[in-house]
Amino acid sequence: MLSAKTPAQKTKVCKVTAHGEDYYFNLAKKLTQTESNCAKIQTGAVIVKNGKVVGEGFNLCSPVGFKHGETVEKCLRMEVPSGQGYELCKGVHAEVVAIVDAGAQNCKDAIMYLCGHYYPCWHCESLARISGIKEIKVQDVSAKRFYEQKKR
Repeated sequence: MLSAKTPAQKTKVCKVTAHGEDYYFNLAKKLTQTESNCAKIQTGAVIVKNGKVVGEGFNLCSPVGFKHGETVEKCLRMEVPSGQGYELCKGVHAEVVAIVDAGAQNCKDAIMYLCGHYYPCWHCESLARISGIKEIKVQDVSAKRFYEQKKR
């Protein structure tokens, strides 16, 4: 059963420091390359519990009339800064797909590895916390600075 945590128990987002975690990031990266059809940012997520992959996800763009796997060439958020305009997005984020794939019972005390984006959005971070994921690891925290400079 899902249980909400207090705001003080916020899910930690941090850079990877432990050896051996590249394997999980490589799995997430492969999902961005082979499954994600988002025109703006391809993202993959892998949920690991006790060293075992329990869930995988990738962002899915699905404007009206499209099915997964079809190329989406125009994104309503393409010119909108990252972290804004989510109401324009008709997609499902990688984190959500991974949590659904894992099932709530497998998320408690698990770790999520996120590739393709430098942080989870507020909604995804909240869902991860509520489902029991104890930590979200991002591969490159410096990507945020690169992305912001690219947009200038």
